[in-house]
Amino acid sequence: MLKPLSDDEFLRSSIDLDRFSGRSRLGKVIYKPNGYWSPRVSISYELFGILSGSAELEIDGKTIPVLPGEVALVRPGVHVHRRFSSSQDTHQFWISFLPEVITPELAQLAAEAPVKQAYSKTFQHLLDAGYSVHKVHTPAASMFIDQLAVTALSEYIRMANYTPVARRISTPMHKAVDYIEEHYAEEDCLQQAIAASGVTDRHLIKTFNKEMQLTPSRFLWKLRTIRGIELLRETGLTVSEIAYQCGFKSPYHFSRLVKEQQGKSPRDLRNEGTVS
Repeated sequence: MLKPLSDDEFLRSSIDLDRFSGRSRLGKVIYKPNGYWSPRVSISYELFGILSGSAELEIDGKTIPVLPGEVALVRPGVHVHRRFSSSQDTHQFWISFLPEVITPELAQLAAEAPVKQAYSKTFQHLLDAGYSVHKVHTPAASMFIDQLAVTALSEYIRMANYTPVARRISTPMHKAVDYIEEHYAEEDCLQQAIAASGVTDRHLIKTFNKEMQLTPSRFLWKLRTIRGIELLRETGLTVSEIAYQCGFKSPYHFSRLVKEQQGKSPRDLRNEGTVS
């Protein structure tokens, strides 16, 4: 028979972190084997995720397993019952927020989002940002947690529209793309991306050409150029500084690719304020 954690045990050893405003909450908790949370009707949105262990959500009678690296969306008004692994501790995190925190437009998108999916690195970074907030009750801290909740839900919806993440596809091309996006500024990025893909460079080139109409090399240089244009727009760095920070060997190479993409030089774009 499943048994809940006692209040004393829960408060003494299970809660790692709890950050909250008046309308939003974010935290992490450890459930002992066979832990559960009694059935109840949800009054808020909740992003319910697993770091290790496992859980089952029963939402309106439908059982949804949630594994490490996955997050589920619990909507207001549903009957939900949470059960945790019978064989090991389960590290669980949550972001919950009242419906009034989000706009009607975002609520509509949330209604159309999948009930569960893998969470992205960006989603994890948002969690880390929330965990870094000191547990203090100030208007600024409350607004921060509210905005973080909105951003986390937006990222959840974005993930649903990004097939490789949402479906947990791990093809050689997606492994290479993930590596390039993370390490684009490094000199040996392309070679390491090929190694990360687990296939030969010839096979990877063929796959990129088929799926993206680009070679891995062209994808890398295009990404470096895009990142450089972002820095051109958002910072006061010189063209040379931007070029070297984005992995270019010379400002000339960066300028040439910017002109190919934008039809103007970096300096013209910055002076005119027309970077797009």
